[in-house]
Amino acid sequence: MDHPANIVDATALLFLVESGQVLQHRLGLPACLGYGVEESASILAQPLLPLVHPEDERLLAELRAKVMDLADGQAYRKELRLRAKNGGWIGFTATVFVQERDAVGRPSTGMLVLKDVTYDRLREVELAVAQQSLEMALDPFFRVGYDGKVQAANKAACALLSIGLGDLLGRPLPYFDEAYAMDLSRRQESMRQKGSASFETVLRAADGSPVPLEVSANHLVLGNEEMLFLACRDLRPRQELQDRLLQVEKLETVSELVGGVAHDFNNLLAIITAGLDQARPAEDTEGRWKAMDDALERGAVLVRRMQAFARRRPVKALPWDLMALVETCGPRLRGMLGPHMALKLEGEPELPKALVDSSQLDEILLNLAMNARDAAGGIGNFTLRVEQQSVPLDLAAALAVKPGQYLALHAVDDGPGVPANISARIFDPFFTTKSPGQGTGLGLASVYGIARQHGGRLELMPSARGAHFRVLLPVAPVSAPAATPASGTVNKGSLLLVDDESSLLELLAPALVKQGYKVTAANDGESALALWDAQNGADLLVTDLRMPGMDGRELARRLREKRPGLPVLFISGWSPETPDAGLEPGTLLLPKPFRLAELYRALLQLQQN
Repeated sequence: MDHPANIVDATALLFLVESGQVLQHRLGLPACLGYGVEESASILAQPLLPLVHPEDERLLAELRAKVMDLADGQAYRKELRLRAKNGGWIGFTATVFVQERDAVGRPSTGMLVLKDVTYDRLREVELAVAQQSLEMALDPFFRVGYDGKVQAANKAACALLSIGLGDLLGRPLPYFDEAYAMDLSRRQESMRQKGSASFETVLRAADGSPVPLEVSANHLVLGNEEMLFLACRDLRPRQELQDRLLQVEKLETVSELVGGVAHDFNNLLAIITAGLDQARPAEDTEGRWKAMDDALERGAVLVRRMQAFARRRPVKALPWDLMALVETCGPRLRGMLGPHMALKLEGEPELPKALVDSSQLDEILLNLAMNARDAAGGIGNFTLRVEQQSVPLDLAAALAVKPGQYLALHAVDDGPGVPANISARIFDPFFTTKSPGQGTGLGLASVYGIARQHGGRLELMPSARGAHFRVLLPVAPVSAPAATPASGTVNKGSLLLVDDESSLLELLAPALVKQGYKVTAANDGESALALWDAQNGADLLVTDLRMPGMDGRELARRLREKRPGLPVLFISGWSPETPDAGLEPGTLLLPKPFRLAELYRALLQLQQN
């Protein structure tokens, strides 16, 4: 049915109840039927009955008859159709009520009000179509009236808030606080003018938690009613990704700080170690030197853990059967876990090899086992599971690793798990929940640093029971190289010793002279170059890596220009800047602190070539 383009959709007629004669037409009737002003007189001169659809004539008679039974204030309603100017039929609701009564109280005149329901029907259809579209949408949708109350919501919207549809309809949107509700109210007038708007808001879920949303709002008018269609996108995944990236950046910053502390501490330990080695008596009758040695070793272990977190230790990553390494470490892990905690090893068959430093993998396993034992009180199960995992581009960005194939080492215990309020801090160095003196807070931080240094990642995984950690290690390429030991003969000669720690030079130089080396010492790179030229070079270079001004790498490069193939021993609390890339031929790294015997062996190894 075609509908005339009208702006008037209601009219009223005054009629005699006894005869049905129309006493007064309201001018709205012609307009309702699509007639212009100039045609109104001819329409108003006609009786109403010829305009009524033949099937609805009885309804008009019924309306007139019902007036006799109505009390004051009562009305009777039916729907009927009238012929429009274009020949089509327009649906109206026809409502009658008593206008006047005669002297004995009987109705004498009645009022017939006609209301065009075509727009109402169209609005119902439009609303039904819109509601169906809402239900089919995957994103959350709300239809909200300008009074702020929810008129409709799809399943995705209900799931988003964990609220049933019945608890949403007819009520204001559950904003997280009043400020967000006021923000939407302020935007409504702007949306009337512009038709749409985009903004962010926060709703409250059934459990009271905030649900941040990005909203695309559209202003619609259906009939005489204004409403807003709100298409929403959950911002929590984006915020979680941002939080993870911030956590990575925070740990990177802390690792730089920890690495600097480890470097300085290593220099101090190196001085103390060299001094003790030279002052050591032939016999330790009272055990004092052993106590000092033990204290130095504990200090060195602490620094190594700091370096692991800061990724300052050189990595000798080779292709290894990861499951075989885990099984080899099994007896040590069982001894650490104790008699009341069982170790379970699980692995997928035919896994590729992992590119990993086997000694540092032992440190990962021991730290994870120690953490599980302490968390579970030495009771229950500790499970290590190895499986292959593909890391696509989007997940790689979130984990701050390269996309590709990894081996995942899962460590699961039966302890109480990690409380949510500390989960973001458990990899921070020196963070511990243990009593003072019972933990350094470097165990998980070390595992995190080792995994990152290998190009992998340590994560705390969701777990219904206990703690679940996952270590990602890259799969070894087929052409991954293997290390080869050096061989050759031993020679002594001249040696250029360079370090910015004068105290260390004063201890090392005499010790090396006693070993048969001709030693020249310098505090920095520029002085070392001058001494080299003045003494016609040297057979060996022993230099710190990090020094003010010219660093050890640059010094070695410039001296090798003067003497190609010069053997170089780097001594440093820092690893090479790209530790997993290896060192140049004829170059070794001796991390501080070191024993004099270790220094002598490294020099002899260099001279074997």
